[in-house]
Amino acid sequence: MRFLPGAAPDALGAPAHVLRDGRVPLADLWGSDAERLAEVGGAAVDQPRALESMVADRVLAAGQPAPVVVAVAALMGGSARVRNIADVVGTPTRHI
Repeated sequence: MRFLPGAAPDALGAPAHVLRDGRVPLADLWGSDAERLAEVGGAAVDQPRALESMVADRVLAAGQPAPVVVAVAALMGGSARVRNIADVVGTPTRHI
């Protein structure tokens, strides 16, 4: 799955840096929701739909990402350099 900038932590239930470069069982993140997804397992075709639905519900419940994340994503769509983006949003370049 791909997420809009800033949406993954709320949808997955953990900060991105915790999940980076590793494998985390879905049950560790979602608890009973992961168990519900496993129960859908009768038909392999239904699992991706159920997962998509659960993720969509979580993203919608989380609301909009922080305004700075939205601004950075918009600026990255152009040809701006990281240094310029950091100056515009008022954050160090390493945070971008």
